[in-house]
Amino acid sequence: MKIFITINKLFAITLLLCINSAISNGQQISVMHFAGDAYTYNTNDSKVKYNKIVFGPLPNADKILVKENASLKLLNEENEICEVTEEGEYDIKSLKFVKTKSNSLFNKFCDYFHSFFINHSSSESKSNYKNSIHAISRGALSPPQLDFPIDGLVPVTSGNMNFSWSHSCDACQYVVTIYDLETRASVYAWTTKDHNVTLENVDQFLLLNKKYYWTVTISGQEMEYPISRITVGEKGDYDAQISYLNKEISQSKLDLDAATKAIFIMSYLAEQDLMNYAIYYGQQQTEKNVDNKVLADFVERFWYDALTE
Repeated sequence: MKIFITINKLFAITLLLCINSAISNGQQISVMHFAGDAYTYNTNDSKVKYNKIVFGPLPNADKILVKENASLKLLNEENEICEVTEEGEYDIKSLKFVKTKSNSLFNKFCDYFHSFFINHSSSESKSNYKNSIHAISRGALSPPQLDFPIDGLVPVTSGNMNFSWSHSCDACQYVVTIYDLETRASVYAWTTKDHNVTLENVDQFLLLNKKYYWTVTISGQEMEYPISRITVGEKGDYDAQISYLNKEISQSKLDLDAATKAIFIMSYLAEQDLMNYAIYYGQQQTEKNVDNKVLADFVERFWYDALTE
């Protein structure tokens, strides 16, 4: 994630890292980009403690220490930019932010990300979610937690639909069942020791725009199991949504990288109550960009925050 104060590069990275921030001197500041080592600290501490700067909230502190060959780019709540490129110590209250060129799409991106990161839990949410499942499982036997799809419209691509769940048991025999929501009749079922299954040739078993629910039970174990209510999306609807958003980005003539595009598209889809579309898109992008750790982290945050809401 590289930022330069040009509309193309700035736009791309601003959107990617428009993260909620801590309040410093009455102003919200977000760490948009950093390279090398930089730290924050408070001057009134009897023993100075340096906190390494990472993407996300800028801790509430007095000063920033920038090491040799390090640099920072910060964003305030007015979507103004501050670049720190020289080695040294900087008083946070004295940082100078400058306005940048923007357009409606730029502002829409920033709105999405300010909103998402302010209203969602921290970047540790995904690990907290997984840890809670394992913690419960160490006691009384717990039910599997349904990861995908969650409640809502489900995209159908290539005629297949994926289902996945979380559970700490590696030897359990799972029974995965799709039911007709109205009649409660079983439509399709699997037995597996895996934590995911794929329904191929969806149109042979499920009707478009019809409501279903699915659940995962443990063979031989009676307990209350969670369910997820789903509706099968129109054929081609997912591709049409993604095509529209790619076209909008393309027409803006802004050079966006894979992670930036993914963040905007996922946020837009979530705003349209197409959370499963958003999660699926994120999954696809992380598979295509296996070395993009920023993208992978965002997708997991997005996904697991959706699961814990």
